[in-house]
Amino acid sequence: LEESAVERFVGSDLNQCLQSLADLLHQRPSLSTFRPQNCFNGLLDFKYDEAFSKVLTKYNFWVSYLCNQLLSLYLKESTKFAEELRSRREHLEQNALDVSSLRNMSQLVREIDAVKERLRDREELLNSLKKSHNLFYVLHAELPPEFLFIEQLEADLRALCECSTKKEAILSKNRDIIVRKLEFEAQRVENLQAAVLNSWSKEKPVAVEWTPIDALSSIMVFEDSYNALKSDVQLISDSAKIMLVPII
Repeated sequence: LEESAVERFVGSDLNQCLQSLADLLHQRPSLSTFRPQNCFNGLLDFKYDEAFSKVLTKYNFWVSYLCNQLLSLYLKESTKFAEELRSRREHLEQNALDVSSLRNMSQLVREIDAVKERLRDREELLNSLKKSHNLFYVLHAELPPEFLFIEQLEADLRALCECSTKKEAILSKNRDIIVRKLEFEAQRVENLQAAVLNSWSKEKPVAVEWTPIDALSSIMVFEDSYNALKSDVQLISDSAKIMLVPII
């Protein structure tokens, strides 16, 4: 077995490397495996201690190799995880509810929902990092200065969840206002859609009346208006769906 083959098998998968190392630790060889036996009436002399020593040396090599691989993956995944948690929390903290702004309100609603949707995945990753963290202690691995301890990662995830819960409480407190805002915006968009379509039916370019430049300019204005309305419709729809408001 070569290191390159193990590296290809593990790849960049933290869980695969963690499981491989855990399985290997459960299969540690013992001297009892090399229990002396009377073979060929003593004609052959097997050096059991020497064989066991060589097997144990190879075993320890692979334990060390997989431990180093796991540590490398841990550093990569934990750093990325910590940065994501802090970034999400800071962004959420800075996003104050503004019921006068459809975009602001919808963004806050979607961000809170995203935190809840990804909670299970984040907890599973944290659990894998915790198991890896425990193995490093068992194997007395030398941890680099940039090593992020599991307690810090747990605190970061807890802080994000607490921030999201507080923001959700603010939404709940202002639910009636938000519902009225969504209803108002839905009606506004519906009226604008009708107005834009009516305007287009009357003013759309006609070959005999418009120059190519004027026609293109008119089409671009209509397209901009249509895209803006489409974006607002999506914001209203997403917010209403998440907050269970029967509007669109």
